[in-house]
Formats: sequence, structure tokens, C-alpha cells
Amino acid sequence: MALPLIVKLVSLICAVSAFATTENSDATFTLHDRASWGAAAATDTRQLATPVPYVVLHHTYIPGACNTTLACAASMRAMQRYHMGLGWGDIGYNFCVGSDGAVYEGRGWRHIGIHAGKVNPLSIGICLIGDWRC
Repeated sequence: MALPLIVKLVSLICAVSAFATTENSDATFTLHDRASWGAAAATDTRQLATPVPYVVLHHTYIPGACNTTLACAASMRAMQRYHMGLGWGDIGYNFCVGSDGAVYEGRGWRHIGIHAGKVNPLSIGICLIGDWRC
């Protein structure tokens, strides 16, 4: 199950120019922008200097894997609420991938994430929604 998601991540990283719309017909995945999953307004909008040298892959423990757009949108809102409650000013990740095969915009390409300590300003954080420990 995780291998197809990693393939989607590679597509995400290679298709930077494909992010102008919510759904991209020439890509192999669907991108849901912040508005489509009901994101709250971010209070941390520090600019990310791109290109960055690192991509950091994460997975969640909670929430677990989501298999529908509705469930993944709810997971995104739950993560954002939790992260904002920690004082992070938004969801920590730049993008998340659900088991529905879609990519969900977090902080996006323009804003520094809070996902990997000192390398936050040098990286894009991509999270697989679900517990993918072996």
C-alpha cells in the first residue's frame, strides 16, 4: 500500500509546475488545495526560499489512513487544529498524501513548514496520512 503512495510523492516532486489548479489532467494525481479541504487561515506565513535541497517524508500515527476525499479532508483539518494548538501557526507539512491517492496542500511551496527542526527552512515536508511503520 505504501509503494503507490511513494510513487505519487515522486510525481508530486517532479510536477512543480502542475500546481496551478485543484485537479490536474496531465498529472497522475489529484491536488486538493487548502480551500477544498477547509483549511483555517494560517498565522505563520514565513516565506520559503526555493528551490530547497531536501524533501523530508513523514507519516502520521494519528490520524490513521484515510481512504476517501471526505475522510482525508477531515484528517487534514484535525492535523491543522492540533498543530495550530501547539503554536505552529498552521499544519506543519507542505503537502500530505492520502490513501485515496490524492495530494492535499498544507503550507504549499511558498511557506516554511514545521516538520523537521533545523532543516525546516531548507526542505519541503511531505506526509503520508496514516501509520506506515513496518
